[in-house]
Amino acid sequence: MSHKIIMTGPLFIATLLFYSTVSYAEQQETTPKNIDNLILGEWEAHVSGTDCYERRNFRGDGVLYSHASEQVLTSKYNIASTPSPSGFYTLEEHILTDNGGNDCLGMQMPDMSDYTFHLVFSSSGNELLMCLEEKYDSCIGPYIRVLNSGSQK
Repeated sequence: MSHKIIMTGPLFIATLLFYSTVSYAEQQETTPKNIDNLILGEWEAHVSGTDCYERRNFRGDGVLYSHASEQVLTSKYNIASTPSPSGFYTLEEHILTDNGGNDCLGMQMPDMSDYTFHLVFSSSGNELLMCLEEKYDSCIGPYIRVLNSGSQK
């Protein structure tokens, strides 16, 4: 007699999230990368549960353009040149302009204008996670590299 186990609901989602972040963590390279070449360019992430994408364009002059649904932001950013011992690069973002539009979840940007994220890159350098803490369970993404724009320096 054969038994099938079917996971549904929150348990399935939690299990899927756990295995995807563990898999992503296993792909990480332990040697530091040249962050100037690694971060530059356009990155895109699908917002789960929607047909919406968030796009972030990191330029070599320290300007970051973000677009998600109706929301358009311009920011200045600074990223640490070396990763922390746990492999995360600290990104500080200061929002300069916000058009007041809603993001992919239908929310407007809060009044805060300064943010800190912790980034971790895949070993290929073509995927990244943006995390609120240096923990994989606080991450959004993956963001996939759309354009390696070294010419935007």
